[in-house]
Amino acid sequence: MAMLLSGCSGSAHADNTTITIKEKDEVRMEIASSYVWLYALMYKDQYESFFGADFWTQTDESGTTFEEIYKNDMLAEIQHVKLTVLAAQDSGMTLTDEEVDMCKANAAEFIHSIEKETQKKTGIDEEVYARFEEDFALYEKYKTEFLETKTVQADEEGLKQSDFFILTFYNYETNEEGEITEYTGAELEAVKKKAEDAYAMLQSGKTMEEVAIAYDMDPDECMLVTGRTPVDARDEYYDEAFENAAFALKEGEYSPVTECLDGYCIIQMVSEINEEETASAIEYAKQQLLEDLYLNHLNELAKRYVMYIEDEEWNAITFQTEIAFVDEDSEVSE
Repeated sequence: MAMLLSGCSGSAHADNTTITIKEKDEVRMEIASSYVWLYALMYKDQYESFFGADFWTQTDESGTTFEEIYKNDMLAEIQHVKLTVLAAQDSGMTLTDEEVDMCKANAAEFIHSIEKETQKKTGIDEEVYARFEEDFALYEKYKTEFLETKTVQADEEGLKQSDFFILTFYNYETNEEGEITEYTGAELEAVKKKAEDAYAMLQSGKTMEEVAIAYDMDPDECMLVTGRTPVDARDEYYDEAFENAAFALKEGEYSPVTECLDGYCIIQMVSEINEEETASAIEYAKQQLLEDLYLNHLNELAKRYVMYIEDEEWNAITFQTEIAFVDEDSEVSE
């Protein structure tokens, strides 16, 4: 979708149009500032709960602020929802009276979770949130109907999940502050010797669980369910040595001491296929393929439209504005 900055004059206001979507010369949709502020409030609350209020001014490795990055993400999300709403309208799809009533009821309840001052600053009210709810309801309805006719095939063999029991002798230590110090020289040799001694215990007839306990490891924490890492998901943390050793085993077998990213490992194949986890991995992969199909559909829809952004209105919307949901503790107190 083309995004054109129009540079209109006038101050940012809840009723002002921030985004206009046109099909050729026909205005198909106008999106008010208050609607965009609702998204901004949700993004702000979500990310600040993890990273704090100063998160937005921090930058990534390219020098782009996280506010810029997530405003673009927010714009893309609005675009996806509104394109779907347009497609639904063009196909004749609507919400039932019951669905509309549910959206209004949700809005009447939700509005009380937003601070009064925030409502005044942004123009977010019951009507704005009801529209937001209706858009998402129509989005889900249209998307579900579209994907019901689609079939996808996942790489089921490549998604097979296996159960492993792993004894890991780490090549580093972590202090109370979480700082990591990697072992070198004699310390590293001592770790390797410990792993070799553990392997000797296994060869003498001890079980993996017994050896784990002997080295103060929790047997439950030694269990791992995993499959092979897809080629396109491998990065600097990909542990090729571990996977090669693990998936060369047959059920019940254990590996010799293997040098891995975290140190020295002894790996036992407990079960070649974990049926439940494998089914879950296949289902997840299919859902991702369906999501890709829908994204392609949105890209096709986007060729019909031009999105105009009123730059002064858009620039006035910032995650650094003091807006917030009602504090849960104070709400309970009241």
